[in-house]
Amino acid sequence: MTQRDEGSTPEPLGGSPRGAPKGGKLEIVKVLVLALVSFLAGFALVLVFLRQPSDSGDATVEETQPAPPPAAVSAPPFQPPVVAQTTAGGGTVTQDAGPAPVAAGGYEPVGGYGAGAAAGAASEGDAPPEVPPGKTPDGMVLDGEAFYLKCWDAAGVERKGADCDKLDVFEKRFSTRLYVVDKCRVEAASANAEGKLSVAAEVDFQATKVSFWNAPSSDLPNAAQVGSCLRGALSGLPIQGIEHKYARYRVFFTVLFGKTAAKKVTEVPKPVDGPPAGKGKLVEVKKDNVRVRKTPVDGEIIGKISQGNQVRLLKQKEDWCQVVTPSGSEGWMICDALGL
Repeated sequence: MTQRDEGSTPEPLGGSPRGAPKGGKLEIVKVLVLALVSFLAGFALVLVFLRQPSDSGDATVEETQPAPPPAAVSAPPFQPPVVAQTTAGGGTVTQDAGPAPVAAGGYEPVGGYGAGAAAGAASEGDAPPEVPPGKTPDGMVLDGEAFYLKCWDAAGVERKGADCDKLDVFEKRFSTRLYVVDKCRVEAASANAEGKLSVAAEVDFQATKVSFWNAPSSDLPNAAQVGSCLRGALSGLPIQGIEHKYARYRVFFTVLFGKTAAKKVTEVPKPVDGPPAGKGKLVEVKKDNVRVRKTPVDGEIIGKISQGNQVRLLKQKEDWCQVVTPSGSEGWMICDALGL
């Protein structure tokens, strides 16, 4: 018998070691190596393809910026048409140049009277159209010039009306906005309301504003309500571009409606011998068309006196003088119109 070596391991049948066959492991390794080589080859091909130059040369990637939005186009400033003005029979008549166009940020006439636009740019002082000028309705008239009661300088020092310079452009602007006054009359009273409306105005150039209200001498029905309406309706009356010496002014206008407007105030004729004999100093009138009132400031007008006439001065109360007219009537007129 052959003896077996106790320290050796018997070989399995077939001559292969124990466990998996050696040929199986080798096949697995070959597959893994082939897969790895295929992956690396594919990756290399992708890199080569990406690095190929384009027809126009090396391609570069530029960061594009969004195009800026188109610039907004501003509309040209609104230029209202011009309204010609004439004076007829002592009243103010405005000729409407047609309805005012309404533009973006523009305006419409108050009350629908077909108001024209800025009347006379030079005389209007290039005023903005917060309250545009317009045609004066029939049946109303502005009676004479404005009366200046007082004014104040920048320090608040008050001065008499006779010492105040005249705001000619402001007077003109008010005269071309009478359609607003008429609208307030219709709203607060009626379209048939007649009489006198005394309109007080305070022009404040420091605050750049103007205020309106009804003065006590008005006899127009519902005059107080008309004045309240004017406070809002005329608050936008422009005062820019007006030459002025002082900072603030208080001015009065007299507006007539209906039969009162149609009635002409008779001018006192120039006498030969002057006023009737009596008390009072004989004084000559130095201005034309000076109104004579029953009471100072805004009393009822009883007549007008032209330059060259003589009156008898009875007494003086601030800026007003009580006189006897050539016809023998007693009344009040501004002392500034007399040769004192």
